[in-house]
Amino acid sequence: MSRYIKGEDKNQLLYNKSKPDTKEKVYKNPEACNKCEYRDACTENKFGRFIKRGPYQDIYEEVDKRTEQNKEIYK
Repeated sequence: MSRYIKGEDKNQLLYNKSKPDTKEKVYKNPEACNKCEYRDACTENKFGRFIKRGPYQDIYEEVDKRTEQNKEIYK
């Protein structure tokens, strides 16, 4: 199971709550968000913070990383 650690408290995990037939994964934990002292600074959503990850998100992040590392080449 994929998960994200959220906030200062390492016990506040965002779990994958996606439907099995979808390609996009949604991570959330509303109970942890409602108890978090940083909630108001983190999100205005009444259901708390969530993260969406599409099927190609890892590729997008790798491309962004390489672009940042090689900015001198593009000048």
